[in-house]
Amino acid sequence: MKRSIIIAALLTFCIASLAHAQARVQGVIKNEEGKPVVGATVFLSNPAAPQDAIAPTTSNKSGKWAALLPMGGSWDIDVEAEGYITSRGTMQISAVGRSPALEIVLKKVPPPVVVEETVVSTVPDEAVAAVEAGEQFMKDRKWAEAASEFEAAHALLPDHVQIKQVLAQSYYQLDRKEEAMALLQEVHAEQPENLGVLLLLTNVLLEEGKLEEGKVMLTKIPDEALADPTALINVAILFLNRGDQQESLNYLDKAIAASPEFPESYYYRGLIYLQMGNMNIGKKEMASAKKNFELAKENLNKVIELGPETAEAGEAAELMEQIDIQMKNM
Repeated sequence: MKRSIIIAALLTFCIASLAHAQARVQGVIKNEEGKPVVGATVFLSNPAAPQDAIAPTTSNKSGKWAALLPMGGSWDIDVEAEGYITSRGTMQISAVGRSPALEIVLKKVPPPVVVEETVVSTVPDEAVAAVEAGEQFMKDRKWAEAASEFEAAHALLPDHVQIKQVLAQSYYQLDRKEEAMALLQEVHAEQPENLGVLLLLTNVLLEEGKLEEGKVMLTKIPDEALADPTALINVAILFLNRGDQQESLNYLDKAIAASPEFPESYYYRGLIYLQMGNMNIGKKEMASAKKNFELAKENLNKVIELGPETAEAGEAAELMEQIDIQMKNM
């Protein structure tokens, strides 16, 4: 699904180069003690991008990493490091400007548990072999092969929650969204506290246009998981892509309330008011157009105030100049 922000016909003067810009993503990897994890491998993948669109990258001595992606949208981010549990997640990458730094905390592999008595496993050897093969295919980003192995394991253990979860992730990568959604809903019903499943299920619902269901799921996500305004901004962009400006503004307001010093929230809010102003002009509603242009300038000016060195600040300054010209011609 195309996820880049749709502001076509927003302004004849809107920056055309943005449509072709690469999406930059960056982050820092830490352990549970807050210390940087050096040499962690970061894998990024998107079912809509070529399989070899981006090579894995590694964290430096400060735990930091960065990558340029060929497109925005929903990207899987997997992080592996020796001695740590692999982190798997999904986030929305903005195709416009730079996405905020993503902080990932890796948990250490727990020490082995010593079992003094013999435990007889009831798990079929075939299921174990299929899961192990599927996990290897996941690491190699071979999603069709991974799904095939997990399907075999699921047939043997239809009630196994973890198998359902990895099978759903494989289906999502293969753009089999309905099947992924059904499995994720089953897992969520059994493990409502599973934050990774909750975030992915919310994302799939929104991608599939099930906005009301997605909004309900979004309310179940703990506030601390949305402390980074990036998640709220990405939801706002999804609603804007579907023409729901007011709902998009609602989530941008939440992003600003959560982190009032984050300039990107004001940048997108300024673009929405700018779009609304141009729509007012098309309807000959000049008073409303002027009000929305003033709100656009107020938000764009905030971008420059909070992040004068950012790429968004330069774009905001250009847009404000054009707004002034347009207002003089009203």
